[in-house]
Amino acid sequence: RMQPGAGENLRRARGAPVRGRGHMGGAGKYIEMDRLDKVVNMEEGSRSIHKERAEMLGGAIDTAQADKAHARLKRMAAFDSHDYDPADNDLEEDARRARKRADYKAEEQWRWAMSVLIGVVMGFLAFTVDGLIKKFNGWKYGATTSSISPGGAGFGAWLIWVIFSCLLAAVAGGLVSYVEPLAAGSGIPELKTYLNGVHLRGLLRIKTLAAKLGGIAFSIGSGLIAGKEGPFVHGGGLVGGGLSAFGSHTLGFRTKKPSHFRNDADKRDFVAIGTAVGVAVAFGAPIGGMLFTVEEGASFHSTGMLWRGFLATCTGVLTTHWLDQLDFDAMDFAGAKFGVHRDFGLFTDDEANYSRVFWWYFWEVPIFAAIGCMGGLLGAAFVNINVRITMWRQRFIPVSDKYRRHAEVVFVCFVTATLLFIMMAGSPCKPIPEAYRTAAAMDTDGNGVSDELPGGVATFEYGVETRRQIRDQYFRSLFCKEDEYSSYGQLFFVPLADSLKLLLHLGEVYEQNGTDEFEQHLFTMDALIMYFVFMYALMTWTYGIGAPTGLFVPSLAVGAAGGQIVGRIVRAMVMSTGSEIVVDLHTYAVVGAAACLGGATRMTISITVLVMETTGSMQLIIPLMLTIFFAKAIGDKYSMGIYDTHIKIRGAPFLDEPEHAGVAVDKLKVAEVMADSLVTL
Repeated sequence: RMQPGAGENLRRARGAPVRGRGHMGGAGKYIEMDRLDKVVNMEEGSRSIHKERAEMLGGAIDTAQADKAHARLKRMAAFDSHDYDPADNDLEEDARRARKRADYKAEEQWRWAMSVLIGVVMGFLAFTVDGLIKKFNGWKYGATTSSISPGGAGFGAWLIWVIFSCLLAAVAGGLVSYVEPLAAGSGIPELKTYLNGVHLRGLLRIKTLAAKLGGIAFSIGSGLIAGKEGPFVHGGGLVGGGLSAFGSHTLGFRTKKPSHFRNDADKRDFVAIGTAVGVAVAFGAPIGGMLFTVEEGASFHSTGMLWRGFLATCTGVLTTHWLDQLDFDAMDFAGAKFGVHRDFGLFTDDEANYSRVFWWYFWEVPIFAAIGCMGGLLGAAFVNINVRITMWRQRFIPVSDKYRRHAEVVFVCFVTATLLFIMMAGSPCKPIPEAYRTAAAMDTDGNGVSDELPGGVATFEYGVETRRQIRDQYFRSLFCKEDEYSSYGQLFFVPLADSLKLLLHLGEVYEQNGTDEFEQHLFTMDALIMYFVFMYALMTWTYGIGAPTGLFVPSLAVGAAGGQIVGRIVRAMVMSTGSEIVVDLHTYAVVGAAACLGGATRMTISITVLVMETTGSMQLIIPLMLTIFFAKAIGDKYSMGIYDTHIKIRGAPFLDEPEHAGVAVDKLKVAEVMADSLVTL
C-alpha cells in the first residue's frame, strides 16, 4: 500500500517546494525518499549497479526516479492478495473437532481423484486443440499448394495464403479483444503471479479458458510465430482451479457435497497441478511438465502436491496417447506400440534409432558452453527489445482500445504470412537427395522395384510410409521442377512446429543407409541464416500481441537453426584439417534449441528434461545441462527472464525468493517499510 506522505512526496517532485538534504557536490534539488521509495530504489539499484556513484540508503533521488517509484506503487494498488494462511478461530476449531475420520479419508480420496480428473480433462482438451490446428493447417496449406505451379506467377497462391492466415488471426485476436483480454499472450506470467499469492480478477473464468485454448488453435493455424505451451499452461491452471471448486461463478452453481477445497490454499495447489499437466500434454513430457511447475510456476511446494501432480501429468499424457491412437487406427488399438513417439520427432524411436543419431566428443564441451553463452545473450536481447516493444504497445495500442489491438494482430499476421511466402517463392531450387530421387525414379519406371527405406524397412507404423512419401512431404517442389525441391520452402513454408522437427531430425532414417556409411542431410547455409534472423525478429515482435501466443516452440526453432549454423562451422573446420571425425549436426541443433529457450526463460532443470523427453536425446544430458547453465548465467547478467520481466511490467507485487530480493533485505528493517498509521475498522 502507498504510505501516508507518499502523495506529498510526489507533489513535491512535480514542482512544489523541495526540502533539501544537505549539500552534495553542487547538485540541484533533492527530495526526501519515503521508506518504500528506498526499497524500490534499492531493488532497481541491485539489478543495474551504477559504478560511478555510490548507493546510499536515505540518499536523495531525482524526480524521474520518484515518479517511477510512485507509478509502480499506484499499479500495485490495483491488486489483491490471496489468503493462504489457515483460519484459526473458535468457529474453525469447533468445526475441525466435529469432523470424523471418514471426512478426512473422503477429502484425501477426492484430492487424488481430482488430480486424475484434471489430467483426463486436459488430455481431451489438448487432443481437441491439436485436431483443430491440423485442420486449419491442412486447409490453408492444401489450398495454397494446389494453386502453385512451377514457373507460375504466384500472386493467386499468395492471395489465398494471406486470406486464410488473416482470417484465422482475426478470430484469435477477436477472442482476446472482445471476449477476454486476459487470454492474450502465453499466460505464464499471470499464472506465476497467481500462484505467488496475487489475485487477478477473471484469470480463471470459463470464458477465459474458451478464449485461451480456442484462440491458440487459431493463432497457430494463422501462421503467427507462436507455440501452444504457454496457453496450455494457462488452460491447465483454469481446469485445475475450476474442477477443484466443485462449482462455477459463471454458470451459477455450487455443489453441496462434495464441498472440499474451497479455500485459497487448496485451490492454489490444484491450479499448480493443472499448469504441470498443461506443459505435459503440450509436449508429451510428463516429468518435464511437473518440473516446470516446481521450478518456474509454484511459489509454494509440498510433497503431497508433487505426488498428485506426478499422477496428473502421467494421466494427461496417457489420455492424449489413447486418443491419438484411436484417431489414427482404432481397430489396431491393442497391437499399437506406445512410448515410441516424440512430440518433436519425425519418426518413431525404433525407426530413427536415436542411439546412432546423437553423440558428442569431449573436445566439443567448450563449444557447447559457448553456445550456451550465445543463447544467454540472444535471450537477454530478446527480453530487452520485447520490453521496448511492449512499452510502445502500452502507449499506442492500449488494452482498452479493442479495435486497434485487434487490428495489430491481423497486421502482424499479414506481414508474417507475406514474408514467409516471399521466402518460399524466391527460394533457390536444389536437387532432391540421391536416396529419394533414385527411389522415385524406380517407382515410376514400372519395373516393380521395391520402394523400401534404408535397412530394408518397407513401411512405417505411423506417419510417412515410404521414402517416396518422405520426399513428397519433406522435399516439396513447390515452384521448382519435379526433380528439385525448394530449399527455403522446406523451412519457411511449413508450420513452425514442423520446421523445428525438420531442423532437429530430418535425415535420421536414410543417413545410415543400412550400412556403415554416413552422410547427414545439410540444409543450405543461406536458408539457415535467414530462418534464424527472420524467426528471431518475428518472435520478438509477436510476443505480447493481443492473441494467445506461446514462446517455447519459437525459441526452440530459432535455437535449433542457430545450433545447425554452429555445427556446420565446426564441421567445416574439422574437415579442413583432414580429419575423418563426423560432427553430429543433430546434436548441435538440440543443444542450440535448449540454449535459446534457456536464455529467454532462464529455466534450467525443466528445460533439460523437456528437451530430452521431446527429442529422444538422452545421450545429450551432459551437454544440455552445461549449455543451459551458461545460458542462464550469462542472461541473468543483462536482464531477468521474459516471464519475470512481464510480471514487473504489469506492476504486480510479486514476492521473489529471498536471494533475489536485493540488498534491501540486509539493509532495511521491517519498521522502515511499514506505514506509520494503522488502518482500522
